[in-house]
Amino acid sequence: MYGDSKVKEVLTSLGFIYVKGFIKEGKILLSDVSDEVFKYIDSKEKLFSENLFKEILANNFEDIYEQMIDIAKKNDKSEVFYKFKIKNRTVWAYAINFYKHDKDKIYFETYLKDITENIGFFVEKKEITYYVERVLELLDELNGMGVYK
Repeated sequence: MYGDSKVKEVLTSLGFIYVKGFIKEGKILLSDVSDEVFKYIDSKEKLFSENLFKEILANNFEDIYEQMIDIAKKNDKSEVFYKFKIKNRTVWAYAINFYKHDKDKIYFETYLKDITENIGFFVEKKEITYYVERVLELLDELNGMGVYK
């Protein structure tokens, strides 16, 4: 489903924030983002720097940067639900990642949902997980019906 305009259309219409980029030589780099990302990142220069993910992830999770690259190398799709600090705020995010493997790069598209400071209870996290699972099932059904083949 990487690069599929229908997937992007469906997920962004459901309120997912879009991030696109690639992984090369152990670095995660962005190439395109939704405008809403600028609520969380101060500047375009910082957003598109090669250290952005390393700084954010290293400040929040030990070894997660390398784990994310390892997951991308082995999969076509992954899902992550995590809490992190950015701009001195604690936020929650559910990410659906799609990957395309090339010779020396791994391209990714990430859709983030419910980046919010208000999620702090298990029930709310469970509800978001349930919601995203239904969205993924819908995308799989559309794909199976040939909607975006």
